[in-house]
Amino acid sequence: MKKTFCLIAVAGIISSCTPVVLGGAAAGATFASQERTVGTTIDDTNIASAVRYNFAQFDAGLLADIGVEVNRGRVLLTGLVNAQDTVELASRKAEQVVGVTGVVNEIQLRNGQTNIAQDSWITSKIRSKMLITKGLHSMDMSTETVNGVVYIFGTAQNLEERNKTINIARNIAGVRKVVSHVDVKG
Repeated sequence: MKKTFCLIAVAGIISSCTPVVLGGAAAGATFASQERTVGTTIDDTNIASAVRYNFAQFDAGLLADIGVEVNRGRVLLTGLVNAQDTVELASRKAEQVVGVTGVVNEIQLRNGQTNIAQDSWITSKIRSKMLITKGLHSMDMSTETVNGVVYIFGTAQNLEERNKTINIARNIAGVRKVVSHVDVKG
């Protein structure tokens, strides 16, 4: 069981926190551009890994269906599942993890065709624009797209930064709706 958890923890670090793995000057620049401390970032990565582990213990298929983002102990769940029971179960599994301060469940029920490639393209376009937008601390906010609905999650320096991020998402082709779960620092 310990080996499985370690494997999932490493996968979580690699998939959701690549800047931490880079090391050296790149990591220093990354942490300088975000508000979370190295310790908070590590805590969030560990929480995400533990949530994924809880999903895998119940049903490994949940790992493929549900996305997990963590910012300062808050967990955002996104994705597509077949049943409402699974939506509720995912919240309960996330809430069981030590360090979780809240769960935002944006998991949708599958209803027909989804365009995963289109959703990935939208997310990539938003992230790219966030990175090049002057005065935007994009490392402290994440975006996920499910069925054309963009979820923005994290912490903004101020209302202007939050609104810039929302406007970037709204102006990308294919976006049906933008849902902001961005806290404003203060």
